[in-house]
Amino acid sequence: MGQGLFLIIVIIIFGAKGEKEFTSYKSLGCYKDNLNSPDLEYRSSLSLRKGGIIEECIQDCVEHYYPFAGIQRGKVCYCGLHYGKYGSSHECSIPCAEKDETHYYCGGLSSSVIYSTGIKASRVLTDLYLNKSKTNQLIVSWDPPEDLSNAIKGYVIRAKVKKSFDSTAYALGPMELSLSDTASSATILGLLPGTQYNISVAVQNSRDTGPSISGLFWTEIAKPEIPSTPILVSSEDDKKKVIDESEKVPVYPDSFSDWYTASAENLRYWIAAELEPNYFDEKDEFLIGDQKYYENITIMDL
Repeated sequence: MGQGLFLIIVIIIFGAKGEKEFTSYKSLGCYKDNLNSPDLEYRSSLSLRKGGIIEECIQDCVEHYYPFAGIQRGKVCYCGLHYGKYGSSHECSIPCAEKDETHYYCGGLSSSVIYSTGIKASRVLTDLYLNKSKTNQLIVSWDPPEDLSNAIKGYVIRAKVKKSFDSTAYALGPMELSLSDTASSATILGLLPGTQYNISVAVQNSRDTGPSISGLFWTEIAKPEIPSTPILVSSEDDKKKVIDESEKVPVYPDSFSDWYTASAENLRYWIAAELEPNYFDEKDEFLIGDQKYYENITIMDL
């Protein structure tokens, strides 16, 4: 009984090896090919070892976001968005040389073994640039993928608020627009001033939308609206005491700097003063432009 059990186990193990498949990929069969106009449009730069390495070819196509991979003549790897334009074939007779793949065939002289990579969209973009920022718009550009330029159907651009000095900005949902395959830049309109947006761009092909590349970009701060006339409390010589009734706005301290840094970076805004909440426990006024220190911030004469 013990020996019989042992023999059964051995047969199962070796039988399983004979039926080995790459669990992450699906073989789609053998298809006719053409050396002058390959069935799969992208020839991989991967140098396959003698006999072809199936998983290496498939992995290279995955890294370039192609849904299909094919091996021809036992050594040439192709990737593409579509397959089968020449029809099926029964001539994939060149065996793979690797010891774990000897029961597989790596195409023929004019045919390819096709695999599904599991990818459903085009490759990711690698560079996103900010061309210009205005109070209500951002202009961005990108470099189209070279190896998929003839397969791109368009681009999807999304804009989502990350930070803002407008308290109403967070109630707004993401914006989205679609552009044609010839686009390499986008002007995103209808944005809020003084707001940081997460801008993302993704490639679309006939099957799906690929992974996106993104960047964080600020719109320009708008010219302040004319405030209401402050209430004049008193006036003497070169000083006027007023009551400020302007509305509170959200503040992000890490977005501001002192006057010296702002001047060096040609910024039009800076921290005027940092006052502790108890400052007005002892004083009832704050003098702008007195060139004194307030919490390590110098009040510059405006």
